[in-house]
Amino acid sequence: MNAPPMTQWLNDLLSVLQWLQQGILWIFHALTGRQTEFGQPAWPFDYRIAGEILIIDHGLARNLIISLVAVLLILLLFVLACFWRRARWYLGVVAVLLVVFVPWPGTTILTNAMPASMHQSPTGFNADSIQRGSQLYARHCLNCHGADGRGHGVDAKKLSFLPPDLSSQLLGKRADGELVWHMLYGMQDGQGQQTMPGFAEELTAEDTWSLLDYLKALAAGQGAARNGAWPIPVALPDFDVLCNYGDSGRMRSLQRHQFVRLVAVGGEEEIMEDPRLYTVLVGPAADTHENPYVQCRVKDDAVWQSLALIAGTTPKDLPGSQFLADQDGWLRARTFTAWSTDDFLCRDGETSAKKEKSVDELQELLLRMEREPVKYIKGGFVH
Repeated sequence: MNAPPMTQWLNDLLSVLQWLQQGILWIFHALTGRQTEFGQPAWPFDYRIAGEILIIDHGLARNLIISLVAVLLILLLFVLACFWRRARWYLGVVAVLLVVFVPWPGTTILTNAMPASMHQSPTGFNADSIQRGSQLYARHCLNCHGADGRGHGVDAKKLSFLPPDLSSQLLGKRADGELVWHMLYGMQDGQGQQTMPGFAEELTAEDTWSLLDYLKALAAGQGAARNGAWPIPVALPDFDVLCNYGDSGRMRSLQRHQFVRLVAVGGEEEIMEDPRLYTVLVGPAADTHENPYVQCRVKDDAVWQSLALIAGTTPKDLPGSQFLADQDGWLRARTFTAWSTDDFLCRDGETSAKKEKSVDELQELLLRMEREPVKYIKGGFVH
């Protein structure tokens, strides 16, 4: 979220590259049936396109676009040569000139890959998975990575390499599949020396996805507490809700492209009417509020714990806090008091210049969400 602003052409390029690689993946899977222990198709090559490099090196990205256009032109010339014999020699010369003078990017656009590089999380980032991940983290990761994920655990000094800061933007710069692969099989440096052990004997594939969900929530909360911003985009966790008029189910399916307001209630907090928002009460006292302005309620402790983690606070200090999710399901703002434009914690690029206080700060937040939609680049690709 603090990376260089994404221009639309680069966003489109990354989308096309992702689509091409997913197409290659499914073709190989259809031919070979090869998949990993995660139950998803295995990437068949040692390398993949380094989308994370293209995000930083815009010149390289432009060269890649030129190269892709040149490839299409060469293919078109080949097709024309097959049907236009009289011009075949001229078409061949043009094709050769393209090959010679086009600025081909070479292997600089490639990076090491692993069989799980294209995997996607099956959990949907749900509250139960986050809570399960917190238990796994305490059991297997806490001693090295520390309670805050910054790598200052009690055993960290015993390692030859200090653990990375998991509360930074790191998780947003690596593909999900590669992160969970490292959890199972560890990591090595350029000389082959182990920098992190693998946990394939202690963790299942399902465990690793839950751990990753917890790490994303932990990174969000630590970033909010230290820097007043979530270091990577964080989705509204999915969970079961009980809604008015019997309209109940999973939060993600009930959102229906509306702005969602989550209100953590611990007692009799006043809930103000706001027709712009789809309001959901969360907490042990969620069903004690007789309020016609509330659409849904959830008392699940896993949701409470997950929101406290994402907010960067403790569960006992969560009552009274509110969260705003945009129409695409991304959490964008959090407050412990009245809404202010300073509560916008998920932003693209640099923080906007300070403005005079608006009469309706909430309206300013909603408008900003629409002006600055999340373009999430995960491992270099749009998700």
